[in-house]
Amino acid sequence: MSSTLRSAITLSLVLLSIPASALAAGPIHFGIKAGMAFANVDPKEIIPGLDLEAKSGPGAGALATWGLNEHLGLQGELLYVSKGFSYGKSEATDQQGNSLGTFETLQIVDYLEVPLLLRAAWASPGGRLSPAVVVGPTISFKVRERFKQTGALEGSEKDDRFKSSDAGIAAGGELRLRTGPGWSLIEARYTMGLADAFGDRKTRALTVMAGYAF
Repeated sequence: MSSTLRSAITLSLVLLSIPASALAAGPIHFGIKAGMAFANVDPKEIIPGLDLEAKSGPGAGALATWGLNEHLGLQGELLYVSKGFSYGKSEATDQQGNSLGTFETLQIVDYLEVPLLLRAAWASPGGRLSPAVVVGPTISFKVRERFKQTGALEGSEKDDRFKSSDAGIAAGGELRLRTGPGWSLIEARYTMGLADAFGDRKTRALTVMAGYAF
């Protein structure tokens, strides 16, 4: 077991050991969010000089934040996130060698992802803005996987090369703006897989989402 994976397990146990009385002491906020995930795997090199490329895909889900004190909270989420990678773009030709345009080949894996995050937030003077940082472990369960081509060549077929589950650690920043009875939010987060998910490669994803918490 790697030291990084041990650290993620330790962090999970620390978060789960927070007494229920502490969670009940503060307010609970719920929210929804949606956006994009920019994903790849690591290592991304196929052969010297040739790398797998990042792909973009949708992400969305719900969150619940339990306040521990004025600044700290515990945030649980349930997300649907599209990860994977791109094999890159190629030129398509017909049987006579005439160009048909370019196409992109993608390996797409959709996960149901469950982050458990420690959230540290601060309020601006007046309380309308609230920046925050989050960090914590994630566990993901594969929902579906497919090998897909888009562009001059179109096609999609079921595939099963990624493992059925993944574990990682997420960290990022968030900004909330008081809007009516709740908060509009925007966030950026990097999730690093800690276990081999595609052969000896680990997942990587930068997610950017917007939403509303109340």
